[in-house]
Amino acid sequence: MPEATICIFAKPPRPGETKTRLAPAIGADNAARVAQALLEDAIDTAFRVPRASVVLSVTESFALPGRSLPIWLQPEGDLGVRIEHTLRQALLKSKYAIAVGADTPGLTPAMLDDAIRQLDSCDAVLGPAHDGGYYLLGLRRCPQALFQNIRWSHKATLDDTIARFQQLGVQHSLLPKWFDLDTPEDLTRTRYLLSAREMTAPHLRSVLHSIGILSEQTIA
Repeated sequence: MPEATICIFAKPPRPGETKTRLAPAIGADNAARVAQALLEDAIDTAFRVPRASVVLSVTESFALPGRSLPIWLQPEGDLGVRIEHTLRQALLKSKYAIAVGADTPGLTPAMLDDAIRQLDSCDAVLGPAHDGGYYLLGLRRCPQALFQNIRWSHKATLDDTIARFQQLGVQHSLLPKWFDLDTPEDLTRTRYLLSAREMTAPHLRSVLHSIGILSEQTIA
């Protein structure tokens, strides 16, 4: 049995249905390519964590050419219902359950491994995002209705979650703050970090180069 199950949350990277806040700046097709690249990088990163197995938690099944990993369908309901269902399923397979979105550029095996280590001494771990949410959530136990009354996709999502943890006696720790790639401003930050070699995201780097956002010099 693996020590942790890493659950990558994703939806089909289809034009017009994904990265809709980014699409006005780069087009719907390119936004979908960015989403696909982010997902590919997240999968590669998760598979490099030696103590973990990897599953894809999806809103609906879709083809992922060249990939072989379990695909779990999410139930109907808000994000809290879907997270709780997925992580409960993961905790049946392993000691710890880790949820990450397919929106986080530059996620590293070290970040995931740090989350697993922190779960050795607490009930939950959160990776705060700059927009008020979180890019990672890890649990070693999941009380019923743990994510009830959380304002999702809101600047208070993290605060609501911490308040809920405190209400239910779930001890938590925090990882360093990071960001998701959702907006043109996030794309500008991503471009800078890739150009400065301060972030590694091979699939994303290749896509951004192909659509002219990164120059030849930045990928040499």
